[in-house]
Amino acid sequence: DTIAPPVTVDIIAQATDSKATATFEFSENIDPASFSSADLKVTGGQVVGQPTYNETTGLWSVELKVEPGQTVTVEVLPESYTDEAGNKGAGDSDRLITVNIDSVTPNTAENGTHVTVITGKTEPGHDVVVTLPDGTTLPPVKAGPDGTWTTTTELPLKDGDNLSASTTDQDGNPTQDTVSLPLISINVIAGDDVINEEEMTELTDEDDHFIITGTISNPNAAITVD
Repeated sequence: DTIAPPVTVDIIAQATDSKATATFEFSENIDPASFSSADLKVTGGQVVGQPTYNETTGLWSVELKVEPGQTVTVEVLPESYTDEAGNKGAGDSDRLITVNIDSVTPNTAENGTHVTVITGKTEPGHDVVVTLPDGTTLPPVKAGPDGTWTTTTELPLKDGDNLSASTTDQDGNPTQDTVSLPLISINVIAGDDVINEEEMTELTDEDDHFIITGTISNPNAAITVD
């Protein structure tokens, strides 16, 4: 046996927007000691723990921490694992495309008209369609190079309304995000989820209070941060 064992990678979204699961289907049994998170190249997300093997399904899997609206790619690096005969394996990759509404903000247009600005993220270059509470859809908008998209509506929005944004995923199927108003969005505090000394200094005011910023769709709503 001198054949390099191939692998098929599949990323599966979970009900929780910030989590996903990557599964790995090898063509034959591999040496368990040869496969770990160090063999994975992940963009747009973070690996949580080490890959584990499920004897019932025959699949390996690992949990991912993802940012809603951020495209996630998982690649098994070529020759990073071996089968039981010692043959180095071939690589494979998959990606997960999602869409996210991250802010709904009241604003005023140049002509004085009251509008609501709706923004979010998805795969760069993808068209996003927003559906309003009355069922009408706004014209498609294209996500920019950083994945950010923006649209506006003059339809009055109120607490309890639902908004949805949709685009196509990596397989060409519809994927969407739905939010209920009022929508509260907290700005990023620490990109790696760990507040270092420099960030702590920047985020502390003169009264030694920790500063948290964000946006809300209803500026008159009461806000409590726990």
